[in-house]
Amino acid sequence: MTPTSRPIVFSSDFGYRNEWVGICHAVMARIAPDGRIVDLSHGLPPLNVMAAARLLVDSLAYVASDAALVSIVDPSVGADRDVAIEAHGGRLLVGPDNGLLVLAGQTLGGVERAVEITSAEVVLEPVSPSFHARDILCPAHSIFPSPWSRLERSSARSSI
Repeated sequence: MTPTSRPIVFSSDFGYRNEWVGICHAVMARIAPDGRIVDLSHGLPPLNVMAAARLLVDSLAYVASDAALVSIVDPSVGADRDVAIEAHGGRLLVGPDNGLLVLAGQTLGGVERAVEITSAEVVLEPVSPSFHARDILCPAHSIFPSPWSRLERSSARSSI
């Protein structure tokens, strides 16, 4: 599976009345023009990390096994803690390191690897202090199918 054909499942608390979801789509489509972006939900309760975590877990049985899951609910946006994790079986989860990805990682059989997304080969510069979704998290789905080749230059995390 090439990175341009891997499904991207996208969820956030951005809502539907602004341009944020569309801008994130544009970034992902520029990186993977043939990729299919599935909007899981953008109507999550604002800043409710647990609601987002439960949505991910509830959707896992219905999402393609090769899909990259990008989920963004971040009460502390701008903090340097955006991560990509590889769950057991190779599933990629991307989001802020605020607990959002933990339940999905556990449901998938555990976290095999986690990195903080800092690689200049992935991150779009300049990074906005308030839109890490656009500049860091959405571009990170592009690391597959050669997982970690570009993120390995980022900081490895020992726990999520």
